[in-house]
Amino acid sequence: MIDFELAFRYADEKSPVLRQIAGNIPKGRCIVLCGNSGCGKTTLLRCINGLIPQFYEGERTGFCHLNGQDTAGMSIGEIGESAASVFQDPQSQFFTVNSSNEVAFGLENHGLPQEKIRQRVDEAFRIFHLERLKNRNVYELSSGERQLISILSAWAMDTEIFLFDEPTANLDFAATQQLKSILFALKNRAKPYCSVSTGCIISLALPMNTG
Repeated sequence: MIDFELAFRYADEKSPVLRQIAGNIPKGRCIVLCGNSGCGKTTLLRCINGLIPQFYEGERTGFCHLNGQDTAGMSIGEIGESAASVFQDPQSQFFTVNSSNEVAFGLENHGLPQEKIRQRVDEAFRIFHLERLKNRNVYELSSGERQLISILSAWAMDTEIFLFDEPTANLDFAATQQLKSILFALKNRAKPYCSVSTGCIISLALPMNTG
């Protein structure tokens, strides 16, 4: 599902952040990478979701494969069809003000029919019991609620891989427990528009130790 062996140094850094990091994550696994702050967790995530090297300059060597495809030959949009990312600051990835429109945004970009988009958006809020967050101003939501909208947006895209960057950073205990339930649902539940359950989740709780 995910196979990588790579190293990376940012353009403005003398030393590499990642030094020959290798891993293989099969379908159906939920992986948590832990380590000290600043050790390269977010950098690894960016290598997997294509933000490196397409948006962050530097020197990357090695490879990263998603479902057997080398990300080096894929656009950000193509990578997004295989892997959905949820960032630590959900507000940084919002494109609209309305929560329902935000969940629909990626589907509209992929050209799905309006009726199919409405079905997926309604299903996203329903199966995760988050109907209370429908048609809300995202800037009036709490940080934890914004994080949940980001997760619903990722789920609606019907990808097999989910990448989370410190998903509990803005959550209190109750919201963290709700997120735990959602992660299990993402891992185990067969989606209405997919014949198999979610393939792979990487949750980066803390930066991984790359030393």
